[in-house]
Amino acid sequence: MNCQFKMIQRTFIERNKLLDSELKTTGIMQVLKGAGSIDIVGTAMLPWDDMDDSLRRRVIARLPAFWFEARLPDTFSIYLFILVCLMAEAIILH
Repeated sequence: MNCQFKMIQRTFIERNKLLDSELKTTGIMQVLKGAGSIDIVGTAMLPWDDMDDSLRRRVIARLPAFWFEARLPDTFSIYLFILVCLMAEAIILH
């Protein structure tokens, strides 16, 4: 869950950076009138791929980003801590 949350959060951060740079270069009023290079469909909505695409393809497409988040030290340490706690509980209950 932590990896998935961080992956989505990172995607929104990148989208907000893109919107910020577009607003700074083009100007707020021009972007709101439709000028600029990005399509703004809402305040900070992501341009998701195909919503009709199968679940398997969407999962496979997002695996590299998920794997990147899972390998970060803070996330990996959380998973390692949970694993150690589960192993200790299994030993105690056994």
